[in-house]
Amino acid sequence: MFIISAIVVFLDQLSKFIIRTYLEPGDIIGGTFAITYVTNKGGIFGILHGWGFIFTMAAIIGIVVILIALRSIRSKAIKIALSLALGGAIGNLIDRIIFGEVLDFIKLGFWPVFNIADASITLSMVIIVLYFIWGRR
Repeated sequence: MFIISAIVVFLDQLSKFIIRTYLEPGDIIGGTFAITYVTNKGGIFGILHGWGFIFTMAAIIGIVVILIALRSIRSKAIKIALSLALGGAIGNLIDRIIFGEVLDFIKLGFWPVFNIADASITLSMVIIVLYFIWGRR
């Protein structure tokens, strides 16, 4: 399961490296689906701007909780979901520690700008919800 987390971290950090290398903050490429360069010092969708320390600590606690949970969970679907969440949490934590902010760059229509780590965490929640709706039968 840690391979899933490692792949998420790798893809997240590689994509952010490419954005930082080739774009300037505020640059936008595209229309409805766009690649942009936006930084976020707050939480999801930029809420609680400036509370980076709190989100850093929450990520560290979340990572520890996920690592503990992965040892005892038997469901493969939940293990995959937690591995996706772990990779996403680590990806964004790396940004917070190194840069003091998270780089977001994927823009889809009206949806707030996000990154691969965010998408991975969101996908993990979708898997968990679907598991509890249909998978436990």
